[in-house]
Amino acid sequence: MITAVSVNKRIIGVLIACLVLAAMAWFFWPAARIGKTSELANETSAVTFERLDLALTEGDSLTEDRLATLRVQYGEIWDTYLENIISLCSAKDPDLPKHLNAFLADPYIDTLFSDVQKAYGQTAEIEAELHQALSYFYLLFPKATRYRMIGMVGAFQYKHALTDSALLFGLDLHLGCDYRFYPKVSYLTQYMLPRLEKSHLVADGIKLLVDDVVPPIAKDQVLEEMVRAGKVLFITKKCMPNLNDSILLGFTASQTQWAKDNERNMWEYLIAQNILYSSDPKVIGRLMNDGPFTAGLPEGSPARMAAFTGWRMVERFMDKQPEITIEELLQTAAAELLQKSAYRGK
Repeated sequence: MITAVSVNKRIIGVLIACLVLAAMAWFFWPAARIGKTSELANETSAVTFERLDLALTEGDSLTEDRLATLRVQYGEIWDTYLENIISLCSAKDPDLPKHLNAFLADPYIDTLFSDVQKAYGQTAEIEAELHQALSYFYLLFPKATRYRMIGMVGAFQYKHALTDSALLFGLDLHLGCDYRFYPKVSYLTQYMLPRLEKSHLVADGIKLLVDDVVPPIAKDQVLEEMVRAGKVLFITKKCMPNLNDSILLGFTASQTQWAKDNERNMWEYLIAQNILYSSDPKVIGRLMNDGPFTAGLPEGSPARMAAFTGWRMVERFMDKQPEITIEELLQTAAAELLQKSAYRGK
């Protein structure tokens, strides 16, 4: 005889089994299944934002002993900084102490280091932003290198640099668009200045990490370039779900609005001009290179407008196929992604 008690026990047993299966499914659910969700756990340990710029300016001068300590502390990062970032001299140059002390004693450089410290005296917010973004990044890419996060003064040479072991942040190129020395830097044109705000520091660094794991294009072609750029933007947004679209894209607020308002027009332009599959370097450059605007488009358009279109295309692809894993997204060919996304400008 089946009693009410046995029925209740059976129901309770089924519920417990369901809960166990649900818990196992959640635990073993691939972190790379990122379709529509941004609810990824923060599982990265606390991030330390190291300061190479401060290590260089401690004390009155850099002695041999201090240089030896820096070599041990930073390893290959030290060599990269000296030889490639500030292009001072070889890290093995016997006259390195003289060259480096002269560099730091230059009034222009000394002021720059001082201004950076005034702007970045506290880095708790940066570390918190990095912690969240890296938690998402390493959940999506568990085998990726665990990079050190290091702030530096690169004498206006690099906004960011990625070495084998570290992501370097050019603090001197994130001092605000009205920083007094920027007009003296010849290559910093007017359209670049809005991206030199502190708000771009972490986002552009994470974008560089993502760019490093996205496979290169299969061939020189507008569509290939667009889709690859779109993958970088899409994954960066997954790592920083609260990031403002203007910062993600590197556009001003008005340019971002222009891009959204003209998304369909941009697609129709690509089709009407028959350039979606073009391999002409000039066409690719016109649509993908940096600049004050995208040549051939109306006034108000941002540069790299094709990257925006690629991002929207990838978003559409992932919306239609939420079961796609991150690895499958990275390996999806541009033409296949376009076909399966059914993207037509919206």
